[in-house]
Amino acid sequence: MSQPTPARGTRPRNRRALIVAAAVELFHRVGYAGVSMSDIAAAVNVAPSALYRHFPGKTDLFVAAARAALAPTAECLAASDEWSPDELARELAAVTLAHREAGVLWQREARLLPVDLRREVRADLRGVARLLTARIARDRPDVTAEQADLLSWSALAALSSVSFHQLQPARFEAVLADVVARVVGAPVTDASGAGEVPRGAGLVPRTRRERVLREASALFSERGFAAVTVDDIGRAAGIAGPSVYHHFPGKQDLLLAALDRGNEWLWMELDSALATADDEAGALRGLLDSWVRLATRRPDLVDTVLGDLRQLPEAGRQRALQAQHDYATEWTELLRAVRPDLDAAAARVRVLAVLMIVNDGAQTPHLARRPGFPAAVRAVAAHLLGVGPAGS
Repeated sequence: MSQPTPARGTRPRNRRALIVAAAVELFHRVGYAGVSMSDIAAAVNVAPSALYRHFPGKTDLFVAAARAALAPTAECLAASDEWSPDELARELAAVTLAHREAGVLWQREARLLPVDLRREVRADLRGVARLLTARIARDRPDVTAEQADLLSWSALAALSSVSFHQLQPARFEAVLADVVARVVGAPVTDASGAGEVPRGAGLVPRTRRERVLREASALFSERGFAAVTVDDIGRAAGIAGPSVYHHFPGKQDLLLAALDRGNEWLWMELDSALATADDEAGALRGLLDSWVRLATRRPDLVDTVLGDLRQLPEAGRQRALQAQHDYATEWTELLRAVRPDLDAAAARVRVLAVLMIVNDGAQTPHLARRPGFPAAVRAVAAHLLGVGPAGS
């Protein structure tokens, strides 16, 4: 979305579009909390006052940026009536790689907006999902409306996964197109919820430290680290804000503790999947089961593990990035053992798409509330990986 920066003092007719394009790039690269209006003004070589002629403030500019980043996908779907399913998958992959910033903006950074503006951004995303749902329903008369909806959101999540890692577009367009085609063509369950273990309402930890950690993790996931105060955490945990410091030196320490909790859960489940499997396919199924369990039961921890690590001190950030890389590598190597036709990079694209499909689905309220959602989203992810239910 980058465009040439006009010389200072000039007034190009497309200045508003240039401002939005610069905002998209900066919000994606630096994050909403780390970008000021002055930063965006500098990127388009104008005085900050020039931005306010077009946007009242940073939140309004972010909404415009998020909507602009998502618009090419909507336009692609609106023009897709005459395309075959494979052509649609290729076009969606191409437009996503050309506008990779969208996923980070509407999945991660939009949480920092006020509730009404967050809903505005989400409404655009729902509109895109409806377009894709209608197309899937047309191409697949074998699925129900709810199943087409799940496949639509899953495909959008798979596409958005490229927003969070580095890819060479020319190399991965075909890989991403294949991912999309497999997702929209996946078998889905009836989502009845039969055979699933009922969940209770949940209990609150008795110790203050655990309550503080639980509530902080939930707030970081819901609003983003930068928007949460120590007073917010204390209030949610039922104590005074300053009392939080009796248990954790600061907010960053709380984020690190939540991150460590999520990572340890993942690594214990990975160890169990490896230790109890007969082969790589069985281990991969076990890993997928554990990811679905964690994402649906503690989405805040998964969000922390996959979330914005720029708020951490350098040593903690590097440790967290290495843990993310190593965990995905375990999945990738198992997948390559099951699918020896895939090279490491192509396998990793599929793994990251699976992780995002499950995580994003678990954090999409209308999907997560449906009976049988864990089994349904697992079926989609298993099809993408090429593994079936236990025993297959």
